Amino acid sequence: MEFVKESSIPIDKTEKEKKYQLIYTILLTREELNKAHKNFEYAEGDLIDFYTYQIMALQSKLDYLTKVAKVQNVDYNFPYNNIPSLKIKDCGWDTLEPYCYHKKNVV
Repeated sequence: MEFVKESSIPIDKTEKEKKYQLIYTILLTREELNKAHKNFEYAEGDLIDFYTYQIMALQSKLDYLTKVAKVQNVDYNFPYNNIPSLKIKDCGWDTLEPYCYHKKNVV
């Protein structure tokens, strides 16, 4: 069986960039989960099952990512809707930097 990674964090990135990538992935997953919940509300027929499984998969992914963030001591609990111009897919590390804090120090 072969597994395909959705995105990977290459070794050549700095620790700061790896943390930003983790936070970015958490925010992107949260956004996808919110969209899946909204779509579920209007789903009919077979789409109900589809969105149910999508919600469960995205929740599992988010749980895993938050565990990784806790182990790495990365604070990811800032309100992402307060980040200026945060359309997650268009967002870069420069946009996230002021909002990404390590528990003790700025990342």
